[in-house]
Amino acid sequence: MLNNKTKCLILNLLAFIILSVIYAYIAKIIPLNSDGASILLEGKDLGQGNFFLQDWHLSTETYFFTDVIFYGIFTKIFGYHIWQWYVIPGILYAATRIIAAINLIKVKAKSNIWLPFAVFAVPGY
Repeated sequence: MLNNKTKCLILNLLAFIILSVIYAYIAKIIPLNSDGASILLEGKDLGQGNFFLQDWHLSTETYFFTDVIFYGIFTKIFGYHIWQWYVIPGILYAATRIIAAINLIKVKAKSNIWLPFAVFAVPGY
């Protein structure tokens, strides 16, 4: 018989996988834009060893510490491919939602409205 922590872990993992697939499908129907293309290319260059993105002229709104690192890791492990455009955001969004849901469960105080607002008011496409 499984204990409660194991059941919770299995349910969270299952929810993460299902949400990742759903969010990746949603991301796949959104057309690739210039920001996404530059993040893909930056991730490719990062995965090939250019850790500081030398010779790149990045915009003032770089996503180096939030997104590009994951693209570089996926490029290093799986190689460079267009599926990264929709799979990585799906995984990141699902992980964010699961972590927020776990924190919502832990929070007992009903006076704190900002965490539920952040979880349910996240803008979508």
